[in-house]
Amino acid sequence: MTATKIQLDEELIELAEQAKRLGGQNTLDEAAAEALKEYLQAAYAEIEKCLTAHAKVEECCVMWDNNQFKAVVRLKGQALSANKAHELEDGLIKHCSENLSRFAPPESVKFTDEKLPRTQDGEIDCDAVRRQYAGS
Repeated sequence: MTATKIQLDEELIELAEQAKRLGGQNTLDEAAAEALKEYLQAAYAEIEKCLTAHAKVEECCVMWDNNQFKAVVRLKGQALSANKAHELEDGLIKHCSENLSRFAPPESVKFTDEKLPRTQDGEIDCDAVRRQYAGS
């Protein structure tokens, strides 16, 4: 992991810990909240771009869940056995580790056979995906 990745990840963890300490209070410092939002948007975009560059990935969505990046991926072609899914998960994480310059790779990859939900504009509705898969 490069110094930039470590620094950015440490900053994100600190922001997440600040939010956690505040609990249900909506008092996260506005500048910190904006920095966290911008960081996550940039991270999601870069990690998703990296994953979709992989030959086996049809589409994906990345989320920040339990202090780590996680990805939901729909593959090209048929479904995988549990063993093959585990191997491919490891392979996708390694692919991201080798190809991401600024952000840490996802800690886990969840595979789905279903097409990811779309917005009216035809874009992947990552908010819906994140609601569906958060905590899993």
